[in-house]
Amino acid sequence: MSMSSATKLIFFCGKMAAGKSTLAGELADREEAVLLMQDEFLDALLPGETRDIHQFVKYFSRLKNALTPHSCALLSKGISVVLDFPANTRTQRAWFRELIEHASVENESHFVAAQPERRSSFSATMRATRMTNMLTTQKFVPPTESN
Repeated sequence: MSMSSATKLIFFCGKMAAGKSTLAGELADREEAVLLMQDEFLDALLPGETRDIHQFVKYFSRLKNALTPHSCALLSKGISVVLDFPANTRTQRAWFRELIEHASVENESHFVAAQPERRSSFSATMRATRMTNMLTTQKFVPPTESN
């Protein structure tokens, strides 16, 4: 039994190497939730195919569309989901709102600021390209109460 009985969707906002994936794993363990990681899906399904921004956006959109019904099904069955996908722009956060509203569940969003101790743990798994870095840095929009 998880420490929290409410089914929830947990997601993250923060720049690259801030420690989002590390925190995602910790929270998935805490909540006994299913952890879905964008980087693992893209690496397994499309190794080396997200070399530019247009390819990344296209494949991210396809992945998001494929995972939406599955994430909602898990949430509807009372299984919390931790999505290690970026919530760094208003458009990306709209997807999380859609999932929350469709499944009628609580949510827990985390804004992760870069922390030196988290950066060192990330270096072993850093596989982002310059394009991904550009997406997460240049297009980054911190969340507000309204978005």
